Amino acid sequence: MEYNYAELLRSKLFDAYADKLAYGFSVKPTPVAGIELSADELIENRAYWLGNLGIPADISTLRYPTQVHGDQWFQASKTVHAEADGIWLDQPQLPAVVFSADCTPVMLYAPDIHQGMVLHCGWKSTAQSLAAKGAKHLVAQGADVTELIAVIGPALSFDGFEVGEEVIEQLMSTLPEKTDQLFWARINEETNKWHASVPMVNALQLGAIGVENVEILPFATDTNPEWFWSFRAGDWQRQGSFLMLRPEKAV
Repeated sequence: MEYNYAELLRSKLFDAYADKLAYGFSVKPTPVAGIELSADELIENRAYWLGNLGIPADISTLRYPTQVHGDQWFQASKTVHAEADGIWLDQPQLPAVVFSADCTPVMLYAPDIHQGMVLHCGWKSTAQSLAAKGAKHLVAQGADVTELIAVIGPALSFDGFEVGEEVIEQLMSTLPEKTDQLFWARINEETNKWHASVPMVNALQLGAIGVENVEILPFATDTNPEWFWSFRAGDWQRQGSFLMLRPEKAV
């Protein structure tokens, strides 16, 4: 199946809440992070994506992290920027973004309490169950876990993520014992190297705590170079995963 540019940025699950959410995943040719981008270029590019994704916000309101491959997030209503791998959207009209170029972006939305999270789940954060911890946090705020929605964005492909057995063991330790390994990992008999799907591990972690509405977008960063930057391909730029809660309409 071929996807066009507009479809690339969309999620069927989130589109059902288009009146409550503004969101999207940026693509080439306009990066939102990268070591060779100037401060002015970062501001210009991020402002471009806010407008392109229909997020009516000033760039000064954009919440963004310095990602540290951990399991922490910060609260959007209290902080604009911090060292973390996620942002808890506890109020409307506070746009947030995480950056990736192979790591797995995860967005969560709890429609019953109108709160969300945007998370940077590289394998190290995934080994710390960041997405599942974020979902549990929303449940602690009053969300019904069966109503939670998770959208997992573009990340490194199954074949592209080649790792040692120690990484597989760390990821495996986060899953229920009866989880079939074939869902998310396998060994290449010729190279004796392991391959795994970090998006699928996140989906399995979320499912294990009762999140039923999970969508993995069918795009890989390393196999779609026309759309995405990939660290494995030697790129230095990064795309962004943006999310903002729209104001709730008065009943």
